[in-house]
Amino acid sequence: MAYNALLIERRKLLHERAGEALESMFEGRLDDHLGDLARHYSRSDNISKAVEYLGRAGQQAFQRSAYADAISSLRAATDLLQKLPESPERLQREFTVFWALWVFHQAHGEHREAREAAAECLRLAQAAAASPLLLEAHHAVGVSLLLLGEFAQGLKQLEQGAAIFDPGQHAALPYVNGLDSGVACLCRGAWDLWFLGYPDQALKRLAEGLALSNPLSHPVSKAAAANIASWVYLLLQDCDAAKEQADAAVVLSTECAFEVWGAMGIIG
Repeated sequence: MAYNALLIERRKLLHERAGEALESMFEGRLDDHLGDLARHYSRSDNISKAVEYLGRAGQQAFQRSAYADAISSLRAATDLLQKLPESPERLQREFTVFWALWVFHQAHGEHREAREAAAECLRLAQAAAASPLLLEAHHAVGVSLLLLGEFAQGLKQLEQGAAIFDPGQHAALPYVNGLDSGVACLCRGAWDLWFLGYPDQALKRLAEGLALSNPLSHPVSKAAAANIASWVYLLLQDCDAAKEQADAAVVLSTECAFEVWGAMGIIG
């Protein structure tokens, strides 16, 4: 037994050294070796590094449409995180992994799975008592509920997110998570209001979201706001306003080479 335990510990050490060697050899090209780095550190005692590379490997797999690999890596990261002592850093890292899972499931139309990941984001954000995480979590839960047709509960979550939003305090978030959640909470809340039968309130909420997006220097967030607005205007049967916002979404998306909002703008 003692001999076997020694072998296991030696193997763990060898895997960690292999990971360190890869980091040293490919310092400027780590993205080309994320799978190997994740595998070696996952078999070592360096859980922190394992979680880092599993998360990065999962996001890379998602970008390359290797969806099974993406889910496998992200789930492995969540399992390993449970072995770390609870701390603000662990909560932040867990949030990041579940946020990536939410994005993944949402992009694939797996809205129930997305809601589960968003609920985990909210639980972690509440445990961390961090307003940036709470803003992102309320946005994620609200969007998932909206897409599941649970408009009243979705609106409640989006309004909680909008109430937290502080342009000064949260200005850097779009550059971390890809979208201004304060703007998104307002604009998507307009969708909920329309579906709940409050078109006038929907128009007012949309105007608030667009006004908040105007001074932004983050083109993807502006494109997202314009795209969401175009669909709300279509629901409100204001075709001229819908076309104006759809055209703006296409122009902004073209400028920042963000094909998703551009394609949706063309459809709109």
